Amino acid sequence: MKPIGTITVHLPHVDDKTRDIIKSVMDDAKDFGDFTERLCEMVCRELSPTLLEFFAVFFAYHSDNYALITRLEAAGKVSDLTLSFVMLTKHRSLSPSLNGDSLEWSESRKSLIQSLAAAPNDWIASLVYVAWRVWADYLFPECDIDIHSLDTISSTIDQKPEFSYFKTYLHLFQAAAYKREGKQDESIREFRQALANARKVDDLLLASSIIINLAGEVKHTDTKQAVDLLLSAKELCERLGNRFGIGLVQHQLGHIMGYRGELDAAIDYHIEYREIRETLGIRPETMNPIIAFFYNQYGNGLEAYSLAKSLVKMEDASSRAFAYSYAQLAWALINLGRYDEAKSELVNAHSHAIKSGDSTQITWVTLVDAIMEKEEKNYEGAITAFKEVLKFYEANPRPVISNNCLINLTDIEIDTLTEEALRQQSDSSGPWMHSLFEYAKKNEFPGIKARALLLKAKLRQRQGQYEEVRRILKEVQKTAESPSMRYLNEVSISMFPDVIVS
Repeated sequence: MKPIGTITVHLPHVDDKTRDIIKSVMDDAKDFGDFTERLCEMVCRELSPTLLEFFAVFFAYHSDNYALITRLEAAGKVSDLTLSFVMLTKHRSLSPSLNGDSLEWSESRKSLIQSLAAAPNDWIASLVYVAWRVWADYLFPECDIDIHSLDTISSTIDQKPEFSYFKTYLHLFQAAAYKREGKQDESIREFRQALANARKVDDLLLASSIIINLAGEVKHTDTKQAVDLLLSAKELCERLGNRFGIGLVQHQLGHIMGYRGELDAAIDYHIEYREIRETLGIRPETMNPIIAFFYNQYGNGLEAYSLAKSLVKMEDASSRAFAYSYAQLAWALINLGRYDEAKSELVNAHSHAIKSGDSTQITWVTLVDAIMEKEEKNYEGAITAFKEVLKFYEANPRPVISNNCLINLTDIEIDTLTEEALRQQSDSSGPWMHSLFEYAKKNEFPGIKARALLLKAKLRQRQGQYEEVRRILKEVQKTAESPSMRYLNEVSISMFPDVIVS
């Protein structure tokens, strides 16, 4: 492989023996993934310098190859220096030795202090901290007030320009903070600055991850640009031999397919990502609530319940995103008509959402609250909640939210039409149906257009226009021939069980 900054940026800060061995392994490897495996194998079987052991663990962690971390731990190569970020793999790893109860903030901070104390120089100490913070920031709301260390790194960058490598991480942490606050433009700006800095030092592994995260933000307003970014990231990940990155691309493509209402494709993409995670020694169940969300959208409560329940049972309550799992579990129970149980899970969801410090988590719970209100025919409360969610994302649209709000608001609009309104034989049920069709057309979301057509068929059925119902259902049936949208057949049968279309 050609030398890349992902590796070489660290070499001026290690001892001569460690540097020479890393260069030798890099010369023999075909790509970064191969380099990481070769380095880990060498460290597992040979007596190695302390920093070589550190980088064997670090590069495995940096590329999310937890199977390698498990092997290194079994060989006794996880030292105090790597303890802080290896402990964070506990909630993700398949390894029995790493996979335990939820990691608490106090325990994680203690391990960080232990690792920092073992660092031989400021560079390694900074690397230990950012490696820990990448996942700690995702898990622990307490990170929001842990700013002293970031200030120290920022100050070191000002004093020692060679530490500018760590600017990338400062931008990433700020991007994540803006994302939690719902500030999309600011988050995108920080991701772009992080990407520029990663490219300056040729950290291609980190750059691929940033491109994927950038696409994850851009997709909300420009799915075509997001797909272009993801294809670029996939090409880079394939060149690096970065299997986890390829999985993340599938993950994001799955979200985009979900936006388009192509739910079968969305599920397939996420299942593929889940399988990649498992091959890398990462618990696949973390993806289950996301897959459950796609099943929930078309009313498949049985599949959604099984998937959401599998993660909730693990009681990994330390994660900021845990409220989402409870929200999906509650939605599945609503789909199954088990309303009392759904309300109980919503209480849990609210509790975790408030603790998370993440506006997105609160939004998900509010959305499912609105669905609960709708199912119990409390239309006024449901409309208020759906409109509240839409208003929150007015400045920074989220198709994943807008799709569900507009579909549900249109459904309520149809259900609440008076007999007098129905006798007028209007083409539309009202402003929400109009908005839904315009939204699907503007964004070129074929599955959402089909859902809008099914709601129009429901309106025509209420108006007694039965031939028109059959005509619309035939049109939807054509869309459902696509493998990415076969679920539409299930929705059609559920909504119109007595109407058979040839």
